[in-house]
Amino acid sequence: MDIAYYDEAINKYWIHREKMLGEPIPKHIAKKIAAQREKKGLPPLEATDEPMCKKKKREKPTVDIRKKYEEQPDFITETGGTLHPYQLEGINWLRHCWSNGTDAILADEMGLGKTVQSLTFLYSLMKEGHSKGPFLIAAPLSTIINWEREAEQWCPDFYIVTYVGDRDSRMVIREHEFSFVEGAVKGGPKASRMRSQENMKFHVLLTSYECINMDK
Repeated sequence: MDIAYYDEAINKYWIHREKMLGEPIPKHIAKKIAAQREKKGLPPLEATDEPMCKKKKREKPTVDIRKKYEEQPDFITETGGTLHPYQLEGINWLRHCWSNGTDAILADEMGLGKTVQSLTFLYSLMKEGHSKGPFLIAAPLSTIINWEREAEQWCPDFYIVTYVGDRDSRMVIREHEFSFVEGAVKGGPKASRMRSQENMKFHVLLTSYECINMDK
């Protein structure tokens, strides 16, 4: 039985693994990826994506975190979105607080794009080499789908794991989505610490307050 988008999912897995761990993509998979990208009119993978292992070797981030954005950075413009001036100011303020190790509360009124500002702030840390995470986002359960939607739009290179569901669902997520290494998370219904934080599979863990309380 054919599974829809199975080959595409396999290709995306190996691309993601290369980005996070720096492992070379198997040759037979690389050929399929090249053919798929050519069919879609995309440039070769090597021309657009850089393995994370190379990023780890950089001595310094690509941009000074203390430098204020006068206009939105290219990696935001490439998403097709445009930040409002006050949103850019909010991101600058969050970056300033982060660079000084200061806790911060973004307290704009409802509907002014706090979700977008928070996501693009974290995205800027990853894209510029300041930190690749993992970042924890805890939000009301009713807003999780909105966080997913905004992240897909504004942070296309983020790998986000949504950690919600019943006990069995969360167990599967822990065992298969937290790490590339089998057995990095102890199996079973009870949450436990990861044996190692090396080989993390995600940039962002998105969950609800309730799930944190249940699995703390």
